[in-house]
Amino acid sequence: RQGFLQAVQTTLQDGDQNKVVVHDGTPRGVAIVVHRLFTSRTPPTSLLVSHSHAVLSVITQLAQMKLRVPQDVSLISVGGEGFLSMVIPPPACYRINLKRYSDKLSRMALTLARTGALPSRSVILLPEFCEGESVAPVPRA
Repeated sequence: RQGFLQAVQTTLQDGDQNKVVVHDGTPRGVAIVVHRLFTSRTPPTSLLVSHSHAVLSVITQLAQMKLRVPQDVSLISVGGEGFLSMVIPPPACYRINLKRYSDKLSRMALTLARTGALPSRSVILLPEFCEGESVAPVPRA
């Protein structure tokens, strides 16, 4: 959460706000948090949902509140599980390239087996952004 907040702070423009909210992991808990957000004095214009399963509860609650994705609120899922391709509109998401991940892991395992040690450098696997159809264009000022 701290890394997310630090990254967002560098991109905020005048008047922008960010807020991290936590739910209890249940569909009802997600719905309660979404309802509170969108009935507040300053409802969000976008959501970054940290668990792909929660996206289903978020979209369902938004629909019950007559809010449309992306017309009324943009949505991005941090996880890119395959079942999200069945959601309409398909959400924008971050997806780990499993082929790239397995290739790097295999190379590390071979190095460990061959040398008995791994290099001390870190291996960073960044997810790919999949555009989807759940993010509205940024309004022009």
